[in-house]
Amino acid sequence: MTYKKKISELFLIKGGSPQVRIKVSKNTDARNYFFYDQNHLLQDISQSEIEDSAVEKTIKTEDTVEVAEENDMIISLISATSAKVSVQHQGYLISQNYVKLVPIDENIIDENYVIYLLNESHLVKKQLARQLQGSNFVKVTIAILKNLEIPMIPIEKQRQIGKWYMKTNRLNTLRQRVEMNQKRLADELIERGIINATL
Repeated sequence: MTYKKKISELFLIKGGSPQVRIKVSKNTDARNYFFYDQNHLLQDISQSEIEDSAVEKTIKTEDTVEVAEENDMIISLISATSAKVSVQHQGYLISQNYVKLVPIDENIIDENYVIYLLNESHLVKKQLARQLQGSNFVKVTIAILKNLEIPMIPIEKQRQIGKWYMKTNRLNTLRQRVEMNQKRLADELIERGIINATL
């Protein structure tokens, strides 16, 4: 029988910076930060390099804030989904809606395996649904996250599952990109055919 461990036993949890406490600075030397948001998380899950056309929220501050580094494991407390930060989102400000998970011992737990469980596992989703039952808030709290139980399997098996999940996401993104390009090309050829037929 597979035993389980709580996330708090496997990871150090770092909360994001509360937005309301960040002081906006007018100093020209102050750093300008982009806020890491749900669109960025979805891009990092799919390992997509395509940037969203939406205007990104920024803040200029001299405060010490929590920022994303490449390969950080980030969890959204709003959607209870997780990803590893890509190089394109390195240095983005992590707000209170996100947390970083840092493994206590990488020989016991694989980050990609936990990302797979959080994003895809029905067992984990059932746990979250039970914890949120009767709550007025859909947002996952850090307390709920700490108590989330992870099925423990041999580390090599975890790494295989995590590697497979990351590779599958990347392949799906590439496949979607090819399909989009093929559709765009087909649409252009059809349009060209219609225009030529009317001349």
